[in-house]
Amino acid sequence: MVQRITPSARLLYIAPDNAEEAIAQARWFCKNNVKEEPTPQQIQRAITNTLETGHVGVLEHAIASFEIDLSRVTSHQLVRHRMASYVQESQRAVAQVPDVILPDSYEEIPLEYLERVMKFLDDAHGLYKGLQDAGMRREDARYILPQCFASCLRATANFRSWMHFLRLRCTSRLRTRSAILQSLFRVS
Repeated sequence: MVQRITPSARLLYIAPDNAEEAIAQARWFCKNNVKEEPTPQQIQRAITNTLETGHVGVLEHAIASFEIDLSRVTSHQLVRHRMASYVQESQRAVAQVPDVILPDSYEEIPLEYLERVMKFLDDAHGLYKGLQDAGMRREDARYILPQCFASCLRATANFRSWMHFLRLRCTSRLRTRSAILQSLFRVS
């Protein structure tokens, strides 16, 4: 049975481990070539100053990697941004689970239509499994799956690229897919 799930993102890692210090040291190097160990207060001031002045090139000295559960539709929107390195769960190699991600607007339609949508998706997943049971390869059976089926993606980018992406895509004026991306990263 197909079930609706909520998109989610999980921070896998930030590198280097002392990312804030690395950013502060890069900032200081540009300004006065200081090579001392910064204090926590100096680190905070350097990062605040970096963001306030727009001298964001130093943010490229740290990276963040996320594991993101999203629909295929949203994954296509995300990977259009060549700001990151991506790997995505393969529909050829991994059996599609019956999880779907639909925009919140589906909560606003009459229940009769939502039930029909869910039945359609359940039938599509059943057909996908049936085609494989009949001998079709998974890589060919996947062609009948709607784009709202869930997928898992990993994305790694430097802090400057994440900041740029979030500013572009996470605004209230953009479509539902971007609202989903905004909810993933919990950004205002």
